[in-house]
Amino acid sequence: MTRSKPLKRSWIGRKPGRKTREWSSVRVWLKRAFEKRGITTCEFGFIHHDCWRDNGLSFAHSHKRNDPHFQMYAVALACPPIHQVLDEVFTHDQMAQAVYRAIEGHGGIIKP
Repeated sequence: MTRSKPLKRSWIGRKPGRKTREWSSVRVWLKRAFEKRGITTCEFGFIHHDCWRDNGLSFAHSHKRNDPHFQMYAVALACPPIHQVLDEVFTHDQMAQAVYRAIEGHGGIIKP
């Protein structure tokens, strides 16, 4: 009988790292900034999808986090169905174009 490798530790009980803490604070700031500007529904009405409109919204980024062009503040509000379209159907370039179109629709990137 061969000996198997030990299981990797889970994230349970681990403290978040520097990047996670930084992103969490930016997300809190963005949520407040979007609410102050009245941006509280999915911003991707220009793409056909079964929109949840204002349920379970999260920030969609113009680029993936491991992309060199990633910008923390280049975000738009997206419902789960459009997030899935952006992640699984669109290419990286199409995703970036769609997110930037939504960002321009609310007046540009919101920064502190």
